[in-house]
Amino acid sequence: MKAKVCSVFLTMAVLGLSACTDIFESSKSDRNLRFENSSSYTVTILPQSTQWGGVQIPPGERVTIRDVRDLDYRWHPPTRVVRGGASSDRDVIFVNAPPSGT
Repeated sequence: MKAKVCSVFLTMAVLGLSACTDIFESSKSDRNLRFENSSSYTVTILPQSTQWGGVQIPPGERVTIRDVRDLDYRWHPPTRVVRGGASSDRDVIFVNAPPSGT
């Protein structure tokens, strides 16, 4: 009787741990940081941490940086390019800045 209880317990534990592995793997893709450059300028992304390196994105290109925890960054040229309205924390679309004075 003890052997059956132990084997059922072990089976449940193994199944539970394998489900946790799937959860952790899917959450890694949720930590991706995606940039899309819809502007007419080349955009340089500079992180505020050492977790990932800076990148340059030519017009019309996309870049995905994987497994990013720290979302702090800045970009150049800041007066000619802004984050588009459809951007989110992890999906960033750069567009041309509106002309000065509007």
